[in-house]
Amino acid sequence: MTTPLHVLGEWIRQLLSQIPLPVVRAVFVAVPIAVLIWVWRLPAEAALPPQPTGRLDENLKVWASLALLIQIAIYLIF
Repeated sequence: MTTPLHVLGEWIRQLLSQIPLPVVRAVFVAVPIAVLIWVWRLPAEAALPPQPTGRLDENLKVWASLALLIQIAIYLIF
């Protein structure tokens, strides 16, 4: 039995299957790159606690950048 949701789902599946895999991979890598650029552009006040003590682990931009760079590297390798 075919329902309207089956027809819609099949149409979407056919539409998305026409996208070449290199394009999908590029978009999949571009999203974390865009987030990384956004993180780098954040003002320092947005990434530090209200009363910074100077510890290395309190700057969230460093750790978010590291996590995103690892994620980007993994996506590029595999």
